[in-house]
Amino acid sequence: MNIGSTDERDIPGRSGRQANSTASPKRRAPAAVLCAAVVSLFPVARTGDVLYADPDQPAAGGISDPDLVLPAPGLALQPTGRRFTDPVFGTTIRRVSNLSDSSGFETQIYSQLQAFSADGTYLLTTGSPGYQVRRMSDFSVVSGLNLDDINVPRWHPTQSHVLIHFDTNGDNDLTLQFSNVGTGTTTNVATLPGYTVILGNQSFDEVSRDGRWVAGMARRSSDGEPVVFAYDMISRTFGAQMPLPDLYDGNPCNPDPEWGQVWPDWIAPSPLGNYLVIQWPGDGTQACRGMETYNIRTGAFVGRPYSSHQHGDLGVSQGGGEFFMTYEMDHPSGNMAIGYHWLPGPATGSGAPNYALVMGWHGAHISCQGPPGSCLITSSENVYESAWQALESELFLLSLDGTVLRLAHHRSTECGYWVQPRGTISMDGRYVAFASDWGRGQGCSGGGLGEGDPYVVELSATPPQNRPPVAAAGNDQSVLVSASVALNGSGSSDPDGDPITYRWQQISGAAVSLNDSESATPSFTAPSAAATLRFRLTVSDGVLADSDDVEITVTAVVEDDDPIISRVTSRNWRPGSSAAISGENFGTLPGAIVVNFGGYTATLLSASDTKVKVRIPRQLKRNSRVDVYLTVNGKRSNTVRVRLR
Repeated sequence: MNIGSTDERDIPGRSGRQANSTASPKRRAPAAVLCAAVVSLFPVARTGDVLYADPDQPAAGGISDPDLVLPAPGLALQPTGRRFTDPVFGTTIRRVSNLSDSSGFETQIYSQLQAFSADGTYLLTTGSPGYQVRRMSDFSVVSGLNLDDINVPRWHPTQSHVLIHFDTNGDNDLTLQFSNVGTGTTTNVATLPGYTVILGNQSFDEVSRDGRWVAGMARRSSDGEPVVFAYDMISRTFGAQMPLPDLYDGNPCNPDPEWGQVWPDWIAPSPLGNYLVIQWPGDGTQACRGMETYNIRTGAFVGRPYSSHQHGDLGVSQGGGEFFMTYEMDHPSGNMAIGYHWLPGPATGSGAPNYALVMGWHGAHISCQGPPGSCLITSSENVYESAWQALESELFLLSLDGTVLRLAHHRSTECGYWVQPRGTISMDGRYVAFASDWGRGQGCSGGGLGEGDPYVVELSATPPQNRPPVAAAGNDQSVLVSASVALNGSGSSDPDGDPITYRWQQISGAAVSLNDSESATPSFTAPSAAATLRFRLTVSDGVLADSDDVEITVTAVVEDDDPIISRVTSRNWRPGSSAAISGENFGTLPGAIVVNFGGYTATLLSASDTKVKVRIPRQLKRNSRVDVYLTVNGKRSNTVRVRLR
């Protein structure tokens, strides 16, 4: 897809089937027929037949009824940059550029790729000038940024103004690079040893939303054979590496009788980085068919969520599940439907679709690059029906529960690849980008791919307020020398539901080696002598961060009858609720046990030699950290620190 770059397959689009890839003329209805359907319209100024929105303030709009038949009325081609109103849906649209007026073209790259930088400041496009980055403020092109000989660029999801890409395929190595749009500088992140060429079509999908994993297919330097790979950009190490010839040795895959070793259609990490996802061009539940998920670190097969290969996209639900939304051709009604399949899918067979919407035969592209729980749908003209159909030639949002918000008619003839709208949505849901020739059908004769421009639908004037994540490093622990110790930050969360990254570091005490320090639950071996160790957990949503500390007390071997607390648990950790203290040598006489909970004596509810149940003192403050210890017949236990809610 890179204009002027090396793409060995040399095709502009994906090989997966498109439900409807042609367009034919169809009569547009007059705008007067549509007035009753418009909702949430706002004050505008009329000039001729065009409604112009406030030049400084986009306004809300959209229609939620999926069954209304809403033909696209005539609308004049607009000048670049000026806000105008979709006459049916009431949304605000801007034309980004006008290269099509001089026989050029420009478009956002693809529906499955994020067109907007993480903070919505920039827009990435491709076209007759090559790759370009434009400012969303005025659509001016960012100068001083050399994107002439790079491969498969996409935005970094947590570093707002950074593009991730590979270097030229014209040399003898393969280098992962970051380019900072603001400074115009390009940094070599890592040279991938053993590889020379990145294969564009297979590798041009999103990275994981935490900015850790990138995946694709590259030619290895030893023999030129293609290898599917996943690469960890944080630790700068390879995860799965799966040479295609090894997959096709009969275990697990068999070569196609006609085509031999069929290459994947596309390869991507799942949005949360849990799996390596491969979409194959062949249908079925055999190996190397349909959509398959693999362990992103080892390459072990996990499941098959989907057994076909229609257009679609990977997304995240509001509950944190990962899914693939796509067009379903076998709905019981006989119509096309949009459904989603949960990842990772079953180990045998294929995952069943969850239907979100039944529509006519005019589906085109899907983008799930925006906020969790919904996707942007691009529909085409329905060439099988003479009358206009509901949801035809539109851009609309579709939630997993079937809720629809219809945004705009794209007004493109789709006569060639570069004027397929292929809408995509920004990470925060503020913007939608789509391509259109605005009904002119230019540049498609003689095998041309079309001449159009990008357009932006503005859904919100300001980004939603990003709230910081909350770090929870777990309760303090008391352990014996040389013990295996596990830290636990899994209680950390993000109030906006954003994916978070973890980073643990030791800040005091005898030095130990942390295993998997960028996971929620790292581990280490306690030192061989008594010590007090402190660790800090920092969690980040890519923009904001929060930290929390935990203390680990390492004690020498104690006398046989000394009380030892191993852990303190509670269902809700609130003052007045109960807590259980587990350990050993607590005795069996309640009168001999005194529990100090945050400086107050806790009421004893029950006691045994290994567990004591108490009432957390009501005098304690919520959202505080307190120390807990007990004495048995005057012998004091170790101290454990806990967090109250």
